[in-house]
Amino acid sequence: MADALSGVRESIDRDNVDLRYRSLPEKGGLAATCRYTKAFSGYVDAKFDKTDTFFVDFVGKKPAILNLANLRNRGDLDLFVYTMDNKLVARDKRTNAAAHVSFTPPATSRYRVVVKAYKGPTPISYRLTTN
Repeated sequence: MADALSGVRESIDRDNVDLRYRSLPEKGGLAATCRYTKAFSGYVDAKFDKTDTFFVDFVGKKPAILNLANLRNRGDLDLFVYTMDNKLVARDKRTNAAAHVSFTPPATSRYRVVVKAYKGPTPISYRLTTN
């Protein structure tokens, strides 16, 4: 796990993004809590490590915009946004390499953002940007 985190931390440090990590052993993955995030990078694997999860704070009554770019432009990435009560707010499951969602939160709140590898080569590197 330390090797996997070092690459993620390096890309995050390069982008000057403040993230706090915590392990999610029950989900078999890693989560990052994002407070003032603009962009971050990662990778998912359609066979073994299918999802990455992030927690992002969005300002109420202002559009929340998330863009997911597939850095190799190969494979299919999906993007999901949930409330902390696990209600689906927005999703992009199109069969495209990239994904985009937007919504307007009713109040300032934290949301769970999930990047999922649907199919494609392993690993699929991505860059997720938010406002």
